[in-house]
Amino acid sequence: MESARTLDGSRPITYRVEVDGTPLTVTLLPDGTLAMEGRTFRLDVSEIQGLSLYSLLVNDASYEVLVDERGGTYYALVRGKVHRIQVHDEALHPSRRQSATAEGEVVVRAPLCGLVAEVCVGEGETVAENQLVAILESMKMENEIRAPRAGSVRGIHVQAGAVVREGDALLTIA
Repeated sequence: MESARTLDGSRPITYRVEVDGTPLTVTLLPDGTLAMEGRTFRLDVSEIQGLSLYSLLVNDASYEVLVDERGGTYYALVRGKVHRIQVHDEALHPSRRQSATAEGEVVVRAPLCGLVAEVCVGEGETVAENQLVAILESMKMENEIRAPRAGSVRGIHVQAGAVVREGDALLTIA
């Protein structure tokens, strides 16, 4: 199986998360390992096609994880117990970060490195605030990229299948 890692393999990605009310700092390292609370884990994640179900190997332990996302909170069913997970990283929520400055043109940027799975809008198309505009795959997870505000798509800077780095321009809305 393939190890989870940054697609460009160049640098770690750190997330601030809260699992069942406990704050944690989780770092995905370029070698495909995960560092958390002073410990390092070998991590291997495989999505079971289209079911929000994942096969997760942590070191030598195997887990099936069913993930449901509601309103920005993730609920993960692991071994019969539901865990509530919140990600407190503004880089993962560009629509929130950019909405405060949403006057004139807004460049929607990749919140993390990954593979553009789909561009969901066309140039010249009118979009509503929070409308899905692209899907970015990273760490074998699909991340929905949403419009930070209503407007017209003035430029599309990527196409499906492109590998992007964190901060790369995906599209411009005016």
